[in-house]
Amino acid sequence: MTWGIRPSTSKKNTYKLEDIDSDLSGHFLVPSYGNSLYYITPMDDATRAAWVRFMKQKSLTNKVIKHFVAQMALQHHKTRKTFRTDNGEEYVTRD
Repeated sequence: MTWGIRPSTSKKNTYKLEDIDSDLSGHFLVPSYGNSLYYITPMDDATRAAWVRFMKQKSLTNKVIKHFVAQMALQHHKTRKTFRTDNGEEYVTRD
């Protein structure tokens, strides 16, 4: 899936927090205020609500995703069915 673009035949999910799309950005040359060099943006497929989670290391991606899913389940009493990425190389950890 290409981030932000859906084929016209694709149906949008209508159930809040069941399908989450995400993208990972970084390694930035200048760290953020909290010394983060990466961020991940999960987005709810149904509502298009988006969150940002900052990371100091790319290797924390899996932990951050698991924490986000658990947090949404606890706050909204919903479990996600899918967590999609754009199959980009940015999710491959080498650090």
